Amino acid sequence: MFDAIKKGFNAARSLFSGAFAAAGVDTPTANEMRLDADEFMVKRKLGRSFFTRQLNENTRVARIASLNEQEFMLAQSRGWVR
Repeated sequence: MFDAIKKGFNAARSLFSGAFAAAGVDTPTANEMRLDADEFMVKRKLGRSFFTRQLNENTRVARIASLNEQEFMLAQSRGWVR
C-alpha cells in the first residue's frame, strides 16, 4: 500500500516538476505536498534550511522578519517560530 502511495507521489512530482522549474522553485517534497497553499508559501519563504536549524541567529531573525503579520501568525500556530 505504501509503495502505491509513493509511486503516485513520484508520478505527480514528475508531472508538475516542469511547472516548478519554470517558476524557478524547487520541486516540493512529499511533506510539502500535503500542505495547503498558504502553509507551503510560508515554508518556502522561510526556506528549507530554516527547519534544519543550521542557520545563525541573525539569518533566522531576518527570515522571520520577512513574513507579514498573517504569515507570522500561521507559522506561530504551526510551531515553526516562537
